[in-house]
Amino acid sequence: MLKLEPFDDVVTGIKTATAQGGKAIMWAYSYRVDNVFFDAGCANAKGELRSHIKGIERLLVTHSHEDHVGGCSIFGPDIPILAPDLTIPVLKSPNNLNEFF
Repeated sequence: MLKLEPFDDVVTGIKTATAQGGKAIMWAYSYRVDNVFFDAGCANAKGELRSHIKGIERLLVTHSHEDHVGGCSIFGPDIPILAPDLTIPVLKSPNNLNEFF
């Protein structure tokens, strides 16, 4: 599940969530600021998220929780991912998560 919340011409909030019965259980926030993406949202929203990353030049990940790194794989090898040192091992070798995530 995905919802956009534009703030102005430059900043857009992108909410992703796991849905059950058509309702969001918990929203996770990502932000697009011009050509930079902050956090990658939930993995189960990767399909919807893919259409909102055109023109992105880099991804900044704040920490390694699933709702912040779950969509990293859609960014491709030409998009640099900047992350804190403790997050890098999680990005290189992600946990296998259950269907909820």
